[in-house]
Amino acid sequence: MARIRLDRRITTIVLALVGVVFLSVFPYQSTINNPNENARAYMTMAIVEHGTLRIDEVVQRHGWVNDMAKAEDAEGFEHLYSVKGPAISYAGVPFYWVFVKLEALRGVSPPGPDDPPDARLDWLRRSTFVMRFFAVQVPLLAFLVWFERFLRRVTCDVVLRLTAVIAAGLGTNYLAYAQMYASHAAFACASFLAFALTMLARIDHESEGERPVRTAFAAGFFAGLATLLEYHGLVVSAVLGVYGLFTFYRRKQLRAFAAGGAIDVAVLMLFQWRAFGNPLTPGHRMLEQRVVVTFEHRGGRQPQHRCLFPLQSGRRHLESHRAGECVSWAERLCLPRHFEAR
Repeated sequence: MARIRLDRRITTIVLALVGVVFLSVFPYQSTINNPNENARAYMTMAIVEHGTLRIDEVVQRHGWVNDMAKAEDAEGFEHLYSVKGPAISYAGVPFYWVFVKLEALRGVSPPGPDDPPDARLDWLRRSTFVMRFFAVQVPLLAFLVWFERFLRRVTCDVVLRLTAVIAAGLGTNYLAYAQMYASHAAFACASFLAFALTMLARIDHESEGERPVRTAFAAGFFAGLATLLEYHGLVVSAVLGVYGLFTFYRRKQLRAFAAGGAIDVAVLMLFQWRAFGNPLTPGHRMLEQRVVVTFEHRGGRQPQHRCLFPLQSGRRHLESHRAGECVSWAERLCLPRHFEAR
């Protein structure tokens, strides 16, 4: 019993120290104009301030940022939108709303495009801090707490568990992305949660009929959330979906698993319909930069190994040549010859 209490105290102290790092550091460099962060922040601001997904007015106030789409409305007028997965932007809405209300009590309102640059930059910096802290940093710290509890199923060695938590939380780019209003680390958390819940259901309930319906629902939700956070998470969601289908295949479980994922699908399709006019069309097909990008420019349309493996020679060159050939043929089979970012 004394050993258990000691382990709990050590765990609490270590997690508290990790929390200090997660909740007390706020790197912010405005000159980078980080599209991973600002595009999402602009969408959150537009929803709260103007009740729309269009970020035109926010762009006028805070300036151009990359990763925007330009789409026409029903009347033929073009508007700007974020092309990022919308989950983080939605998650920041209640916190930015509270921030705006609290600032109003101080007599401060969102600046306009004609206000001094320092005032606009200060508003963006402080609002980004609030959205980042509550929508990203706190949830990602909570995941590490859950991760430590999950590892108790793997090992009873408290040192090993905490070493894994510290290594994952502080020794990888997990921490770097936790200090950003972006969904990179959140995507990893959602993916792992879907996998872990499904795996635990298989371990804890060898009989298929005993696997909890609520676990199936949560696993389906987190599997779909991976794509709602990051568009390229579609492949991960598909793999997790197959894993879930082979685990929760009883009727009630399957319905719950599908219902959890359907929430994310519905939110994503609604976002794309309202922003880009088609529930199946992502904003990447309407990028704001009017350039034509062809795979020829990147050595893709025809196999061009010098673009992929320069300055190779001898046996190493032969091995690289074969690898490059595989990549080139994969491009030719799976990718269109060119695409236009309008």
